[in-house]
Amino acid sequence: MNEQLSKRTVKPVRVASLRAAFELRENGFVYVQSTEPPGHYSVRVTDRLDFWAHQTPDRIFLAQRSPTGAERNITYSDACIRVKRLAAGLLREGLSTSRPVIILSGNSIEHALIALAAMYVGIPYAPVAPAYSLAVRDFSALGEVWRNLEPGMVFVEEGPPFTRALKAMPLAGRCQYRRPGSIDDG
Repeated sequence: MNEQLSKRTVKPVRVASLRAAFELRENGFVYVQSTEPPGHYSVRVTDRLDFWAHQTPDRIFLAQRSPTGAERNITYSDACIRVKRLAAGLLREGLSTSRPVIILSGNSIEHALIALAAMYVGIPYAPVAPAYSLAVRDFSALGEVWRNLEPGMVFVEEGPPFTRALKAMPLAGRCQYRRPGSIDDG
């Protein structure tokens, strides 16, 4: 077995430089700074979505397995198109830095697309673990998040399970209900 492992080809991997400058302060803090200048990097996370949608449009970007075992996926090209449409819809709804998005649903393709759409146009979003809405009787923790963010929109993939939690929140006309796809019709 060890002989097989030793015959395997090892590809070179680029890793970050390990050179750094250390500064020990009197208060016991240690400041560490890389001595290497940063390499090329994208300014925004969503720049990479645009890049890969152009470079490899038909490559799978996101995949999700359903409870029945069927796989759903979306390519870079399709994701990029949907993200841009959703982003335009978020802007049409008046969302902004003062009217962010809260995502209450769990991980899914739709969750990722809404999050990317918000990032694409600079709208803050906060994914909140579904347990804060579904596994509790007291919604005080969710209420704190709500009061701190004052959302302009809440995304839930399936409305009925979240009804009790949403009814407990101070909507105050800031949040609207939209059927799936209604902000994606751009």
